Amino acid sequence: MQKLPQRYQKRVRSCINCVVSLAEFGVLLTLIKGGVDLFRHGQLYWQTYLQSLSWLLLGDVGFFSIICLIECGVARRKWRKQQG
Repeated sequence: MQKLPQRYQKRVRSCINCVVSLAEFGVLLTLIKGGVDLFRHGQLYWQTYLQSLSWLLLGDVGFFSIICLIECGVARRKWRKQQG
């Protein structure tokens, strides 16, 4: 984080916090789904759970990375207008 300019650090941290929060929520949902399936069927499908969790996390990281890049680009454009 030290190599990023100061004006981008807040935006990047907020995107990282969103991704971490959604990852925790996804893990919680996966554990709940596993518990329900274990109770109903008597067996667990861990490959399916891990695959759905990895797709969820990959989508979250991609989505928030794109949003973060757009926000930083807009901030850079505003900063350049103020400088010159």
